[in-house]
Formats: sequence, C-alpha cells, structure tokens
Amino acid sequence: MMDNMYLDLDYVPQKISEPRPFRWWRLITVIIVILLVAIGWFSLRYIPLFDIQSVSIKVETYTIVPAEIQRIMADLRGISLFAMRPRVLERKLQSLPIVSKAMIRRHLPNKITLHVTLTEPDTIIAAIGTDETIDSMYIVKDNQLHAISYDDYLPYKTSVFVVQVSIQYADYLFDYGMDKGLFDVVNLAKAMGRSASGSYNLITKIKYDNNNSNGFGKMILDIPSLNARLYIRESVSEVRLADAIRLITFEHERDTMRNIALTGELRYDLYSNSLVARH
Repeated sequence: MMDNMYLDLDYVPQKISEPRPFRWWRLITVIIVILLVAIGWFSLRYIPLFDIQSVSIKVETYTIVPAEIQRIMADLRGISLFAMRPRVLERKLQSLPIVSKAMIRRHLPNKITLHVTLTEPDTIIAAIGTDETIDSMYIVKDNQLHAISYDDYLPYKTSVFVVQVSIQYADYLFDYGMDKGLFDVVNLAKAMGRSASGSYNLITKIKYDNNNSNGFGKMILDIPSLNARLYIRESVSEVRLADAIRLITFEHERDTMRNIALTGELRYDLYSNSLVARH
C-alpha cells in the first residue's frame, strides 16, 4: 500500500533577490545641495544690502530704554543680518539684572526689532557716601542685590522707591545677601509702591540705618511738604504706615488752618502699635 502512495507537489522556482547596489549619486546630490545652501547662506553675510542699518527697541510698560540695552543694540549696526545670532543675543540681554525677557526679530533687508520686558524690582538700593552722593546702585530682584548703573536706574525713577544705605552696609548685602531687617524694609517699600494711596508721593527720601544687626534697625522717611520726618523703629505693615502718614497730614493741615507756625522739622516715631510725635 505504501508503494501506491506518492506526493503531488508543485515546485515553483524562487528568484533570490540580490542586494540593490548603493547609489552614490544620491548621496553626492544631497551633499552638493547642503554645500550650496551653506555657501549661499554664508555669502549673504558679505552683501552690503543686508548690513543692519535700523535697530528698533520696544520696552513693555516703561518709556525709557536702559542705557546698557541701548549700548548692546547699537553695536549691531553694520553687522550682517545673517551673521547676527538672535538667540545668543537674547540670552545676553536676559543675563542683565534689569531684563526679564528679550525677543529679537529680523526684518529684510537690514532691520531688527527688540521687544524687551524689564524686571519689576522690589525696590532700588542706593549706597550713599558721607558727602550724600550716590556711590553705587543695586536692584533688588528675588531678594538678591544686583549692581546696576545710574543710567539703568532711570526707567524706574518715578515708579520704584529708592532706599538709601551706607556704602559699608551695601557692600555687606551684596556679598552676603539681605538680612532680616532689610528684608522687612524692602517688603514695606514694595507694598508702598503697589499701593493706590497717593500719600506716598509726599515721601522724597527713604533711608535705612542698620544700627542693630539682629533686628530691624531704623528706617527714616523724609516728608518735606509736611515739614516732617518719620522714624520707623520696628517692622510695621503698609496699612500701619499709611495710617501714620494720614495722621501726620491731618495734623499739618489742622495746624495750617489754625495759623500755628512750628519752627524746625517735626519728628514722629512709628511703632507697631503707636505713633509718637516729638515736636
């Protein structure tokens, strides 16, 4: 029975595919295209038409462009639009303590625009010498002091309070950071700057004397229009300070109506729970 069995198989020959030959011409074409693009881009740098002639700076919120930003952007004139590296320049600008965000746009054939957002500082620290002149200035950003020039302070002149300190104290703060006393002063000055109360416009000078390294020290506010000087002896809230200035203003207006002429500057001491007049 085994002799009568057979297998009926159909044999279909299979053609073994050979590997395709590597086509060098494709690789060469890609390399040539890349080289042509690179050469074209590089050669654009040497066409005078694309040399930067116009630099536009737009500052959010503030109207004055800081001097350091103007200097950096002015150095771009004459450089090819295609040689400038926008991202590198943006990082350079954002490394400045006064800059929060910078964005650069190129416009053919020879113009660039900078959109910059300035830092919103808590306050400005001014180191004052014995002759009452400014030795150095610092911007307080994230509870750290960063040195700035006087020209870079100008955009903040009408919107941020300046706290005057001694040169020695400013050097200490710059090297070692803010102590608790100045931390309280900065928070108070920041709250004053954000307040809608117009009474703070009467203050022409704020001075802080750290005569107590373990505590608040002494904060002095000059209010010449009220012929007054306010000494803050301990940490107080912005609400407490606003109430004190309103009371000083009320007393000044009352004395003016009564034709009471007081000689010399009026002095007030402010504590967390009292305001003491020392005429």
